[in-house]
Amino acid sequence: MVAGDTLSGIAARHGVTVGALREVNQLTTDLIRIGQSLMIPNEATTLTPSAPIQAPVNQAQLDWLAKIIFCEARGEPLERQIAVAAVIMNRVKSRLFPNTVEGVILERNNGHFQFIPDGNGAIYAQHLIP
Repeated sequence: MVAGDTLSGIAARHGVTVGALREVNQLTTDLIRIGQSLMIPNEATTLTPSAPIQAPVNQAQLDWLAKIIFCEARGEPLERQIAVAAVIMNRVKSRLFPNTVEGVILERNNGHFQFIPDGNGAIYAQHLIP
């Protein structure tokens, strides 16, 4: 791991779920450390269809979702872009995280950004802000 890496970002880059990363690495939290090595689960087993995530989302929240997918997974295969959205929506649905897309994207845990585009300011790029 390098500075700025998050479990959700790693999961999205590899097209797996955060839960699958936690399980295969026997993690009980999303906390990872610089220099830590993680095993990446087999993508074929982690991208199986699951029940749809149902969360109320308005246009502003969809705009934030589009921004984070663009910033975090631009140029990645569709499956990985979908994985970024799934991470966000799973967090919106969970009572352990903020209940809006924007809240999840901008959340900081112990002072650490949860998504690189929030930390480096890319999410605020003028061409992305309506």
